[in-house]
Amino acid sequence: MIKKAGGKSKWSALSDHCHAERHAVMVESLVTELEKEAFDLLSDEEKQVLKLFIWAGCGCHKDLNTVRGGYACIAAWWAENGIDGPVLLANCDNSPVLDECEAHIAQGDTTTPAQDRAFENTS
Repeated sequence: MIKKAGGKSKWSALSDHCHAERHAVMVESLVTELEKEAFDLLSDEEKQVLKLFIWAGCGCHKDLNTVRGGYACIAAWWAENGIDGPVLLANCDNSPVLDECEAHIAQGDTTTPAQDRAFENTS
């Protein structure tokens, strides 16, 4: 880092922000270099498994997308067939907002943006 900056005197003249920035770049390049060295030490079978994992990505996000997609299909089916669907299970922050929303609707009032957002986040 110091050599790339032009020596100790030029390094000392840089701000703390520049020091931190250059340190981050140095650490990132070091990690990349060490990653390559460690990968080269793996057997061909281990490399293949690791490449497959990296290519396939994180299973948690795929599971979440599957659940969200399934829910969207089920919710559409409920709407098409005139079924109310499940009861909303609001968290402690959204529950009072949704209770207030029900009271407003019962009185013929319109909902507020905050109430709409609470409903959308709960569903």
